[in-house]
Amino acid sequence: MITYYLYYSIAIGVGQIIDAVQLHRNEGRATPMAVVFSLLEFVWAVVSMWVIWTADDTTSLPMSYPWMFIVYVAVGTVWGMFLMGPVDEDASLEDIRMPPMVAITGGAFGAVYMLAGGYILFFR
Repeated sequence: MITYYLYYSIAIGVGQIIDAVQLHRNEGRATPMAVVFSLLEFVWAVVSMWVIWTADDTTSLPMSYPWMFIVYVAVGTVWGMFLMGPVDEDASLEDIRMPPMVAITGGAFGAVYMLAGGYILFFR
């Protein structure tokens, strides 16, 4: 189970990098793909919680790794709501723009998460 979690975690990290590049290219405009990936991040945070609660072998997976993703999603959500401020109810998806720092931070975290997962999977 831990091996699958790590492989999928690496894929999530790669996805975060791709999502960040796409957001940067679109000048922070949210696309349907970005929205889907944000939902996927929340799902992965729930999966990470499940891994923490059910992991039998904590020697092959440091619990700080799934916690790292959960904290990233929680802090990122609060930080994003603070940066975005109120959004008009009639605004379309194209009208909503994320500050560049959100994309940069997401991509940087994705790179760290991907590399940490690879290290744990292949070198630990």
